[in-house]
Amino acid sequence: MRFTSRLKPPTHSMYQSVLLALSLAQWSWRPNRLLLLTMCLGMSAAVLLLCAIPLLEQVTGTASLRQALRVSPENTRITISAEAQALSPQLLASMTSASTAPFKEHLAPYLTQDQPAQYRVYGFPLVSPAGPDSEDQLGFISTNIQQMRSHVRLLSGRFPSSQQHSEPEVLLTQESAALLRVSPGATITTSVGYYTSVEDKDTSQFADTSYKRTTRLTLRVVGLIAANTSDIFWHGTSFLPTPLIPDHTRPLSFPLLLSSDALGAWCQEQFSQAQASDTTNSQPSSPEAFVFDSTVFAYWDLFIDPSRLSIDRYASFREALRSTDLDFYNGVALHSYMLRNLPSPYLLNLSYGSPLVGTGPSVLNQLSTHITLSRVPVLIISLPTILLDLFFMSVLISLLIERQSSGIALLRSRGASALQIICAFSLQGLVVSLIAFIIGILLAPLVVSTITRPLLPSLAQDTTMILWQQPMVTLQSVIPYALLALLAGMGSMLFTLAQSLRLNVLTQRYESARVTLRPYWERFYLDAISAVIALVLYLIANYVFQLQGLLSDDTIYAIATPVALLAPFFFMLSILFCFLRFAPRGLNLLARLAHRGRTAPPMLALAQMTRSPRRPLQITLLLALASSFIMLTLIFNDSQQQRLTELASYESVADFSGSFVGKVKPSITNAYQTYNALLGVSAVSLGSEIVSFQDKSHSIRIRAVDAKTYARATYWSTQNSEQPLEALTRELARQRPTTSYPQAVSALVDTLGWEQLHLSPGKTFTLTSYDSGHAYTTTYKALARVNMIEGMYDSPSSTDQSATPALLVDYQTLAAYHAQTDKQPLPLTRAWLRTSDNLAFLARLRAQLNGSDEVGLANLQDRRALLEALRTDPLTLDLLLLLALGTTIALLLGLCGNILITWNSIHERQLGFAVLRALGTEPPLVARILIWEQGVIHLVALFFGVVFGLLFTFTLIPRLMISSTPVNNALGNVTSLDFYMLQRTVQVQVQAPTSLALAFLAFALVCVLIIFLVTRHVLHLLPAQALRLNKD
Repeated sequence: MRFTSRLKPPTHSMYQSVLLALSLAQWSWRPNRLLLLTMCLGMSAAVLLLCAIPLLEQVTGTASLRQALRVSPENTRITISAEAQALSPQLLASMTSASTAPFKEHLAPYLTQDQPAQYRVYGFPLVSPAGPDSEDQLGFISTNIQQMRSHVRLLSGRFPSSQQHSEPEVLLTQESAALLRVSPGATITTSVGYYTSVEDKDTSQFADTSYKRTTRLTLRVVGLIAANTSDIFWHGTSFLPTPLIPDHTRPLSFPLLLSSDALGAWCQEQFSQAQASDTTNSQPSSPEAFVFDSTVFAYWDLFIDPSRLSIDRYASFREALRSTDLDFYNGVALHSYMLRNLPSPYLLNLSYGSPLVGTGPSVLNQLSTHITLSRVPVLIISLPTILLDLFFMSVLISLLIERQSSGIALLRSRGASALQIICAFSLQGLVVSLIAFIIGILLAPLVVSTITRPLLPSLAQDTTMILWQQPMVTLQSVIPYALLALLAGMGSMLFTLAQSLRLNVLTQRYESARVTLRPYWERFYLDAISAVIALVLYLIANYVFQLQGLLSDDTIYAIATPVALLAPFFFMLSILFCFLRFAPRGLNLLARLAHRGRTAPPMLALAQMTRSPRRPLQITLLLALASSFIMLTLIFNDSQQQRLTELASYESVADFSGSFVGKVKPSITNAYQTYNALLGVSAVSLGSEIVSFQDKSHSIRIRAVDAKTYARATYWSTQNSEQPLEALTRELARQRPTTSYPQAVSALVDTLGWEQLHLSPGKTFTLTSYDSGHAYTTTYKALARVNMIEGMYDSPSSTDQSATPALLVDYQTLAAYHAQTDKQPLPLTRAWLRTSDNLAFLARLRAQLNGSDEVGLANLQDRRALLEALRTDPLTLDLLLLLALGTTIALLLGLCGNILITWNSIHERQLGFAVLRALGTEPPLVARILIWEQGVIHLVALFFGVVFGLLFTFTLIPRLMISSTPVNNALGNVTSLDFYMLQRTVQVQVQAPTSLALAFLAFALVCVLIIFLVTRHVLHLLPAQALRLNKD
């Protein structure tokens, strides 16, 4: 009988296994320290990019929110208004408390400390001194003394004192003092009608008996003031004498400024006197308070502090506004609409308003629309950026493991367990990942604040401080993203280790000689799956865009834009997998062709690449993806700047444009002389804009312009029409009547109007306009069709009611038609100015056109200011910065990966080069082999980089531009529907900048430098030393 014994590997405790793993990790640290250091830097960059994505979104979103609020002081104000029926010191306090209670309850974290109140009451007859008219009246505007000192300028005298006087002290303007012939120290007397209860006032309105009382009020003038009419605190009050009857000069109302405390104390004193003098109970109710016969308008202003808002608190802020609205109208304002049984503090018609809220184009509604649209491309473009970053990181990790694959195979052959090997080698990756984790999350806030601070607008420069005000909150917000990079790195390492554990010394030699294992993506046909997904997404996006006549623009963009942005990425993945599948076969074909040649270097180089194509393909993908992102970023930036320029020109029409609101121009000739005389103005055009109707439900906007000057003063995009604007307006001018009035007004009709009215060249149609209750019918003749007209939002296939057609006609022709048929002149309402770029002239023109003199324009549109606002819009910068940061990191990781992979390949092939040298191969021949090998890799990488870049350019950029172009408050009251229509109206034109050629040239020079360094390193190898130290 023969006995056999089977040797078993020694067993170790968990403690001993850990010690062995630590020993193995320590032994492998020194020979791989350079690779581990590079891996740490690469993972740090990956963590940095992942953490920068939420931080960029936080900074740019907060900057956009704060800029929208700070662009006008009115945007931060919430005004509560009511009709106060009674006044007293106690009621003043209770009115303020009751009206502002819902706001202080829900909005306290966002409100400033400044909460001023105003009380206005008018209609008091002027008793003395005698005014210019016997029916002149006085009006009281009261606030506290601190607000007086802050918002008016004292010209002479003093401010009212805080002490109570029998004669309340008042301030008035010099104009009022001159008409009343009073000065500081004089008195003004008026008669005040009042009641002693709210019920008395209500009963007197419907009963024959009146409970109204009358008293005299003597006021002491203590100073003369000048008020700033642009100060929003006064709600547009100028304190100047104003006519009581519009379009008349007499009688006048003289506003007086006095302390609300003094007015309340005087009311309380009069009420006490009336209460003491009552000896009968003839009133229907007991005395309550001093009730003015005239209406007292009460205003309370609350201000939102933009510095307390951030995009993280935006949702809670809007929810607080909604809760405030519900509590306000269901609470304090619920019983304020009837005078009878009005509870204390006797506030009637209590309401509030603010540009922040509303169903129309409010500040927050516009901002929500822009944030929603801008977030879609940012989130979608973040996905490939993150995947590209993680791919580079996985390449570095696999390079680390594969460099030690021979050691792993040797350990496995000598009895090391899988757990020991995994613990030993994953410990290296864990230490490196933790170091990269800490470095990345600490550098991310610093990098984001550094790159965003110089680009943010001046109104939002403090936004970057939110990253440092609460550093722990900032770190907590980025930790999930950093953990994603950490888990991805460790997962890639464990996956690579699991593959390496299958090899022993023999199989590892076989695999290193020629790759036989098929990768997982090839086994599961991920290339075909990606292509099918991309095709399905394209079909869905195209189908949704075909529903433009059935769905609104906002619905279309909310559905189709994310789908259209995702499809190119899956298409690119399909191309990548197909490249990896067919590249080895292409290399075999090239190797066979090179074998037929007469030179050895290309044959040897291609043979080596065919034998082991994994490393060359990795280098090719790294460089191709990096170069494609360079191309995408540069073309996107240049195309975006061009589109913003076209958007500003489309919206403003000219360098400056505005309306003559409240102004009467004597004639078009005088108006031209006035504006042409301004310094810096190179061209002027005048005209009018009216609205006419095809029927009761379809309106059409008409812009009447001076056809001889309009083309020189305005901007006209080539997208608007095939013919230039000069030719079109020349034809309009040619249609002007010379002797008799025109039978029809020639018009340029946009696409929407052309289709809606079913027009053809020369066809006439009639439109009706309304003015002062009269209807006027005008006959128009279709002269030509244009795609769109500048400054008029047009969505040809939209079902939205705000999409209306537009016409461009000659002003003189339309004016002659109106004068003959309607007997009504056509007033000038608009002006368009083309100006020089001289900064001094521009500053002076802005001051003149914003002024109130004869050249001032209302609703002024400044093309250059608008363009600057669009270029510095934070929501636009978010996507651009993300692309720039991702491209920079991808380029650095790609170049580092290229150097490491090439260096590791050369290190593994030292024996082969030494054998070639030992067999008599000359160094130049070895150099040509390397040059051929590296040259093919880099040329193929640049080729596919251009292919991927073109794919990104023509599939991504149009959608990114449409989704990310901002429309902020600089554009005025733009509704959400106008915003969506504007995206479609101003088409995207993709253009390549000159810097793209320079970038590719620099990239190519870097690749040439890498090839030179690799070749130089190989030529300095010593064959004898390589042969002597080799393990075989």
